[in-house]
Amino acid sequence: MKHPALIFTGVLVTLSCIVIFTRAFVGVLDGNSALITEGVKRLPLAVLLYGGSFLAFAGSWHFALRSVGGQLRLAENSAILATTQFAKYIPGNVAHHAGRAAMTAQKGIKVERVALAMTIEIILLIAICALLALPVVGGLAAVLSLDLMARPMQLGGIGIVVVALAVLGFVLLRSSRFAPRLEAAVLRIKTLKISQPLNLIWTSLFVALGLVSATLSLVATDRDPTDFGWMQFAFVLSVFSAAFILGLITPGAPSGIGVREVVLMEGLAPVMDQNEAVAAALLFRVATFCGDLIIFLVGLVMLWIQRTPDGDAEEDREA
Repeated sequence: MKHPALIFTGVLVTLSCIVIFTRAFVGVLDGNSALITEGVKRLPLAVLLYGGSFLAFAGSWHFALRSVGGQLRLAENSAILATTQFAKYIPGNVAHHAGRAAMTAQKGIKVERVALAMTIEIILLIAICALLALPVVGGLAAVLSLDLMARPMQLGGIGIVVVALAVLGFVLLRSSRFAPRLEAAVLRIKTLKISQPLNLIWTSLFVALGLVSATLSLVATDRDPTDFGWMQFAFVLSVFSAAFILGLITPGAPSGIGVREVVLMEGLAPVMDQNEAVAAALLFRVATFCGDLIIFLVGLVMLWIQRTPDGDAEEDREA
């Protein structure tokens, strides 16, 4: 169970980011509502590209499970992921993981094996996001050169976020329960038994492909993705990876809400107008929610098709 102080800190960060982004969005509505109107017309393409991102992440989960000996079919893994990932909108950022683990275990895969596969997937996801986010450092100077003193709301919000993150780090270091859990997690990772290591390469490739497709979806909310040069797209991919990982690790931020939008709003400044960045961040949130809802409904249909009649014996699903 998460430490109450961690949850409080995560909620504080989330609410601060939501306030910052909401004020910026109101400014867009006041003078540039056409950006939203035009962006809405591009939502179908953005949702379609986001669907491609889901397919890639379904592939990464499939190969992560296979790397530890889980032998479910790709269609089964995809259906489970499709129906459980919608739970990421529940505060806590853990319900979708718990649901996926439970449903996979019901298919005949041991819980321990599922947990190891999820650990592998999360480690690879964070590592790849961190690697892709490195180029953002090169754009920090452009972001910091903005006249923040003339934007007291953003400046105050950044101060709150920094203080909250400092409190988060202090609580983690001082917590009597954190150190033993961290040590236990490290020991667990060291004892992972990966039966098919080649699948880790496929897992990594599909994670990267999923991030690229999600970034294309983000760009599609603002303009035709082909209008972006390779260097511009690489930078947007870097910013998106940073926003993704920060939203992922923030306690109390359902699907990274608020955190992701603020990072995108400020991070995209070097390649987009401020108003365009705000509109893109908001429309991308709409596109992902609509996409997740459609994927959830499709997943329910897939589960119904795959249902096993009562009394049928499950085949051996482990290698």
